[in-house]
Amino acid sequence: LLDREYLAFLEKLTAIVATGQTQGRFQPGVQPPVLAPLLITSLHGMLMQNILYPDSPQATDEEIKLVAARLVGWIEESSGLG
Repeated sequence: LLDREYLAFLEKLTAIVATGQTQGRFQPGVQPPVLAPLLITSLHGMLMQNILYPDSPQATDEEIKLVAARLVGWIEESSGLG
């Protein structure tokens, strides 16, 4: 069940990235099927690091959003994401 849910989520995220690139909201250059799992694993890693190592520096919500925005190549300057 979890594999199907993950694959369904990955498919939706891939479509979102593709649409964003097509509409000029995200920078092109990395194929959506390559970028979507990278986005998931990067953000998952940041969140897990916060949980597993509570005495280490913690990624803030804003830093997590910034990493996501930079990975997809967010173009809208008024987003406040960097």
